[in-house]
Amino acid sequence: MTTCVYAGLGVHTSISQKFSFMSQFDRFIGFEPNPYQYAKIKDKASHMSGVEIYNVAVSDNDSNIEYYIADDEVASSVYPLNSKTKNATKDMYIKDTVNIQCVHLGNFLKSIDVRAIDMYISD
Repeated sequence: MTTCVYAGLGVHTSISQKFSFMSQFDRFIGFEPNPYQYAKIKDKASHMSGVEIYNVAVSDNDSNIEYYIADDEVASSVYPLNSKTKNATKDMYIKDTVNIQCVHLGNFLKSIDVRAIDMYISD
């Protein structure tokens, strides 16, 4: 059995490419802390066997933290933006702040019976 763990799955790149990638594994475990992006991914992946998507952040401890969602969701982070942060192309603003669950990655994987990982990706 091949297993891939992908932390920070997101939908900022082609979702169809990610789903094609997911299907290469017997078990694909994805983590996405952004609730808006999680909902999109979960909906699109619901028909795929062996794919598990979790709406949590991975960490070295179990906790809850504030998560800042930028209008450009790629820039969302556990670190707050200034009220107005500039990147190379446009201004960004925080559109929402949510409290998210963090899970200790090793303990979480043990709890869902993952004994070995063939590929790990952190975005």
